[in-house]
Amino acid sequence: MAKTSQAAGLHRASLAKLHELDTALELMYYGWRGMTLEADAYLAKQGLSRPHHRILYVVARRPDIAIGALIEILGISKQALNRPLNLLLERKLLTSKRAPEQHRSKLLRLTEAGRRIEQRASDHERQVLREAFARAALPPSGPQAEGRIRVVSGQAMDRAAAASFVAAWCANWRKVDIDAVVAHFADDAQMRSPLALTLTGSPTVTGAENIRAYWRKAYGHIESADLKILDWSWDEAIARLTVWWQLGDTRASEFMDFDDAGRVVRSEAFYGK
Repeated sequence: MAKTSQAAGLHRASLAKLHELDTALELMYYGWRGMTLEADAYLAKQGLSRPHHRILYVVARRPDIAIGALIEILGISKQALNRPLNLLLERKLLTSKRAPEQHRSKLLRLTEAGRRIEQRASDHERQVLREAFARAALPPSGPQAEGRIRVVSGQAMDRAAAASFVAAWCANWRKVDIDAVVAHFADDAQMRSPLALTLTGSPTVTGAENIRAYWRKAYGHIESADLKILDWSWDEAIARLTVWWQLGDTRASEFMDFDDAGRVVRSEAFYGK
């Protein structure tokens, strides 16, 4: 397995870049490959492969799921599902029974053997993610992780997501983790602040990278901050989060507007005592 991983890494390093996003595409591909490598090796020893694991994963989290619903979640055709599903049934890793209300519909559930295989295969993948979070100094769960996942997956904000965002935002600023804060901003985001006027000559900073540079200039010398959240509100109609916070003797209100992908596109801070 080490040889496979090494070969994949060397191959990636030798690829020519035909587009500015090619590096990101390769990281996505090899990141997925690295996450599933150990799991796929384990599945192969069981005479199974990735399609079988996907089925077991979904059924484990939706016991008594109808085959039609499984097809919809996996995003595949009935024909593509038949072969791996039939093998799992033959191996007695799944059970199938008629739905009481609709006799033409079959409901699927894991057997104990199926549950063990799904758990062990998924454990291999979870371990890779734990190590990745540890290298990035991020918790594997909780508000910070949820916030990062929401941004990467492009999920729109709602009140529950706003609550998680506020907790992560506060935690990141307490650590002065500027990269983590900027990760929630759209590339073309705008930020207004009276402090920006003092440091840059303009109250408005445009672009995530410029915002990152500004915050590093303003706060990069600080290792931690005792930031306290006084209150916050979420306006669903205009997708605006307003946070009232305090740092020492300084109090501020800060609003952030979000796009449909859950990224901050505009923010402005107002300071007082």
